[in-house]
Amino acid sequence: AAMWQAPVESVETLLSRYPEGATVRNQYGSLPLHMAASNQASPEIVRLLIDAYPDALHLQNDDGMTPLDLALGDESASEAVVAMLEGRPPPPDLSQRQKAEKLSERADALERKLAALRDAGGRQSRDLRDALASVRRLADRFPHALYAAGV
Repeated sequence: AAMWQAPVESVETLLSRYPEGATVRNQYGSLPLHMAASNQASPEIVRLLIDAYPDALHLQNDDGMTPLDLALGDESASEAVVAMLEGRPPPPDLSQRQKAEKLSERADALERKLAALRDAGGRQSRDLRDALASVRRLADRFPHALYAAGV
């Protein structure tokens, strides 16, 4: 159910009738939480699985991956899912516009910090420009990483 994006009600029913199901590993050593984290499960399903088996947050599958590792490797994992897997509360629901504005504000703040460093040491200007370009590429590709880093 965690892998196939089953309705929340189905997962609730499964866990209420068979709570041990949250502790059962598949042939690759993955728990249902691993499967949910790597298959774009909703935050509600991830929360149900964490509540059913909290230790799963820290357990590795046969490849040495935790659910968080798998979610971070899945570029489409939601910020809410990543936050829960990190043990943080999910961020408030924001509109797409609010999310874009927040990311833009963080990028602007980072740019100002890097510009101040560049101005303080002119010979390092090129290195800082390259670093800023790298950070922007990373921010475009992994916006949840900025949130996780508190930037």
